[in-house]
Amino acid sequence: AAAVMALARVRPRRALAAAAAGGAAVVVVALALQWASGGWFLFHTVTGNRNPFSLTRAATLYLDFVWRHPLHVAVLAALVAAQVARRRVDVAGLYAVLACVAVVSAGKVGSDRNYFLEPLAAAALLAARSFPLEAPAWLGRWRRPAAVAVLVAAPIWGACGLGDQLARRGALSGWEVSQRQLLQRVRALDGPVVSDDASLLLRAGKPILFQPFVMAELARAGRWDESPFLAMLERGEVRALVLQTAPASVLASRYTPAMRQAIAARYRATWGFHVGATYTVYEPR
Repeated sequence: AAAVMALARVRPRRALAAAAAGGAAVVVVALALQWASGGWFLFHTVTGNRNPFSLTRAATLYLDFVWRHPLHVAVLAALVAAQVARRRVDVAGLYAVLACVAVVSAGKVGSDRNYFLEPLAAAALLAARSFPLEAPAWLGRWRRPAAVAVLVAAPIWGACGLGDQLARRGALSGWEVSQRQLLQRVRALDGPVVSDDASLLLRAGKPILFQPFVMAELARAGRWDESPFLAMLERGEVRALVLQTAPASVLASRYTPAMRQAIAARYRATWGFHVGATYTVYEPR
């Protein structure tokens, strides 16, 4: 979209051709995914997508992003403002604005801070294309100290981010033991398993019988009949359920009240583990 808008001002025909090519590519990819998924792609992404949107949730995530990335937000806003002031918003500036607008989609239930990766990428692209930066004239004799402050702050901020990532990586290595043990136990089970982590089932060679949250939302919207799945739970045919049990709101969003009632009546907690979140494994009583 940013490329087409930038082209439209100088080469309208090429912009139209780019829009047509992009639209055709979207159609081809969607059709290929629809075919490869046995007709389920559009259902999961468009026609059957029933999880609600909340503008309040989007605003909350926006404020959280600004709080966590004040330097990035300040740089992005300043660079876009400078382009607007010069009346020369280039393709990187347009992309930055569109990326920030598109993040409103984080208001959909199930979204999180990872939606803001694109505005961060846009800020990096815009900063790279704007380098070297020109300090505004109104700074006067403070232009040089301001430039030094920015140069010093940037690597320090990056080092803080690196430290955070290294801490996360260290925790991951400790979780591998629990994950391997869980994988061995799931592989040994003879029968279907339901897991909040689909990658666990794929690694264990188990079919994905139930997709938490998505299918629960469809059941709440009256778009999917949960009774066959409930019957399997009540008969104990599901050999194990790997559920994220904390916070309780996560479990409530991924399983309907009827499902949670069947699990409580027919299954018991056998063991638990922590891999970024608290999980409990339930097996038939």
